[in-house]
Amino acid sequence: MENKKGPEFSAEELVRATGGSIIFGERTGCCRGISTDSRKTERENLFVALQGKNFNGHDFIKRALIKGAAGIITSSRDSLKHAQHILKGKRQKPFFIQVPDTLTAYQEIARSYRKKFHPTVIGVTGSNGKSTTKEMIASVAESRYSTLKNKGNFNNHIGLPMTLFNLHGEIEVAVLEMGMSNIGEIKRLCEISVPSIGVVTNVGIAHLGSIDKVREAKGELISYLGEKGTAILNNDDPNVSSYRERCAGRVITFGIKNEADIRAGIISREGRGHKIRLRYEGDKREMTLPAPGFHNIYNALAAAAAGIALNIGLDEISEALESYSPLPMRMEYIRVGNVLIINDAYNANPSSMQAAIKTLSAMSEKGKKILVAGDMLELGDKSDEAHREMARMAVQEGIDYLFSLGDKSHIAAKEAMSSGMARDRVYRCEDLMETVLILDEELEDGDCVMIKGSRGMKMERIVEELIQMRKAS
Repeated sequence: MENKKGPEFSAEELVRATGGSIIFGERTGCCRGISTDSRKTERENLFVALQGKNFNGHDFIKRALIKGAAGIITSSRDSLKHAQHILKGKRQKPFFIQVPDTLTAYQEIARSYRKKFHPTVIGVTGSNGKSTTKEMIASVAESRYSTLKNKGNFNNHIGLPMTLFNLHGEIEVAVLEMGMSNIGEIKRLCEISVPSIGVVTNVGIAHLGSIDKVREAKGELISYLGEKGTAILNNDDPNVSSYRERCAGRVITFGIKNEADIRAGIISREGRGHKIRLRYEGDKREMTLPAPGFHNIYNALAAAAAGIALNIGLDEISEALESYSPLPMRMEYIRVGNVLIINDAYNANPSSMQAAIKTLSAMSEKGKKILVAGDMLELGDKSDEAHREMARMAVQEGIDYLFSLGDKSHIAAKEAMSSGMARDRVYRCEDLMETVLILDEELEDGDCVMIKGSRGMKMERIVEELIQMRKAS
């Protein structure tokens, strides 16, 4: 549920929240709704001139004013001087607030706005499965409460505050995915959103390159919770279960292999999912999880644990999970003729690639099992070995063909041949269209192809081109 009209602020409120100073306009000036993109700015909006590596919002202040912005957050007094000719023609004079850093100001406005409401905030982090787990938790929460969640991948220092601006008095639960690329970022997201329940799905090597750094960074969510908070931990992941030592409040564990507060027994594979038995405090419920991949059982368990923390019963939890629909580009099944394409192109790191290979290996399709792998990016000095390990696992799991796209994935292709995959079953592709053309020729009825790579590789384009080509033929 969203606050479609957007939050209202007076210039005075914004000065208090940001510690900035008004350099033009009145303290009584008001705005409604917040924009960081001048293309989407609407009348009465507050425009915040964010700056990044490849953009500078100060360059678009004039456009925001032309579109009717009622207020501007800027870090440069010169932006007022450059906008004078536009301001002269306006009846209602927009206010300008100067701050040292516009991103910090934007976050502080969100933090101030968050304090006006009293939802139960659930923070979700982990190396893999954050988005799916967030969606599953929201599905469970919505069975009883009015619920807000991040859209798409709005999980960072800009996207999470943007989500908070959709809060309003009727929201009872907010489920917020928390991503990070550096130590300290999740702590900052916690300061802004004030979670009382924290969920950690798993800890693996990701952007920081070191498992110790990733564990430290993800653990910032748990450390923040304090005595009144609830930590939800994967007890099958030793890097996550180790967080118990820093938990001052309630802990709910989940798992399959190890003892845990809420566990799942796997009864059977059911089409594109699994039939499982949830167990909690002697209570049991059988359910069918409509999400492929063994790893999604863990995501469902995390969601079930969050439901328990929200005092939702197992009946409601299992019904909500059974109605869950997978997100696009995350183990998305697409059947074209008699070929099954699994679009898992949203992102990739070593542990999620391993989960994808295991899912492909376990598929019941009668034809070939083909992995189309793009580079796993931002792995630092661990990158080459991570790609070699991916290839070795593909061979061990009986994957029939490997297509590689990208310099690092070509390392994997070479390793696959060294590990026993026949040379005529390994294709090192130079670009997207070469991948699509060769793949289209190779595919036969009954084949299953998994397409996965890091976000920067845009592997979904292969899916799109392949679907168009096969539908046209």
